[in-house]
Parts: sequence; structure tokens; C-alpha cells
Amino acid sequence: MSGFEIGAYLRDVAANVEAPHCIVEIGPWLGANTAQMGAGTVGQKRPATIHAYDMFQARSDEVRKAAAMGITIAKGEDTRPLVRKLIEPFGGTVELHKGDIMDITWDGTPIGLYVDDAAKTPTHFYNMIATFAPSFVPGMTTVVLMDYRFWEDRPTWRARKRFRVQQNLVERFPDSFEEIHNDVFDGTVMAAFRFVKAFPMGMINAQAKVRRALDLLPF
Repeated sequence: MSGFEIGAYLRDVAANVEAPHCIVEIGPWLGANTAQMGAGTVGQKRPATIHAYDMFQARSDEVRKAAAMGITIAKGEDTRPLVRKLIEPFGGTVELHKGDIMDITWDGTPIGLYVDDAAKTPTHFYNMIATFAPSFVPGMTTVVLMDYRFWEDRPTWRARKRFRVQQNLVERFPDSFEEIHNDVFDGTVMAAFRFVKAFPMGMINAQAKVRRALDLLPF
């Protein structure tokens, strides 16, 4: 949905990412951001591949959201064929990966643009960072966190603490993330950063393992 808000920004950033670097998107839903980034890669000498990861299975709330945009989907529907159809006119080389984001693996291809619109909780976010951050390129990679300030309007202290995970990471490693100030982010929960310096992955990997283990406990 944010493709309407930051579409032009994503096109511009994507236009500056060329192979062998690629673009990674976590949580494309129906492909609004994916389409914008695909359009940005059109005309590149060495087009960057966009890897988009999602369950691609419609939930009840997504059925309602889609209906508000004039798109009909059914609860439980496999939305990957629809997304492929919706983004096709915008061009770009896009690979849609269906499955649980906790099961994602990565082959180490360097990442020029990373867009996260799904990993709001500590478990999901640390797992995504553990998976993809080793392939961020210092001084080049743009990291767009769509839920960076999502925590601010949560109704309880516990929820605010839980959903502040993205901002906590940036604040913990201030030398690694340089915020990109752009009017397009004003009044939204989104933020973008230039990845400047690698941070200790040992801590991230440990956090990811602990968070996953805690989620498996029977309480």
C-alpha cells in the first residue's frame, strides 16, 4: 500500500542498483512497492533482480484492504499469481518467493536495496537481519524499514516495547546506519538508512536464536 506514498523514492533508489547487486523486499503483499522498484530497474545496463518474499496467502484483513482498492481476493487464496499479473506491466526482473519468512535462506548475493514491510516483531526482525545483513554493502546499501515508527501509536507499553525492535537496532549501532532524510517519510512510520558500517553479527545471530526459541515455549 505504501507504493502510493513512497513510490517515486523507491523507483529512484532502485534505478541506482545494478547487477551483481540485487533488491530484496520482505512483505510485498499485492506488489505496490514491487511494481515501483521494477519500474525503476527498467533501462539499466545490468538490471538488478528483485527478490520478493511473502506468504502470498490472503488473510481476512487483507481481503478487506484489497476490496477497498477494487481488488477481489478470497480468504486463503494463493495471491502469487495475482501479484505476478499486477506487477508484470511495470517491467523488471522479479522473483516472487512464497513461504514463511522464518524459513528464508540467502546465497550471499550483495544487496543494494533492502525493503522490510513485514518483520515487525523481534523474532521476525532479528531473523531477517541475521539472514540478509551480511550481504549489505557498506556505503551503498539502502535499508528501508516500513515499520520503523510503528511502535509509537501502539495502545500498551508492552506492545510499544515489542514493536520498537527496528528502531532499537538502529540506535544500538549508530555508526552503521545513516538516516536518509526525505520529505516523503514525514508523518509516516517509515524510515530509510544508508548502511555505513558492518555490525557484530554474533550478537544478531544469538538474538535470532533466542527469540525463535522463546516463541517455541508452551506459554
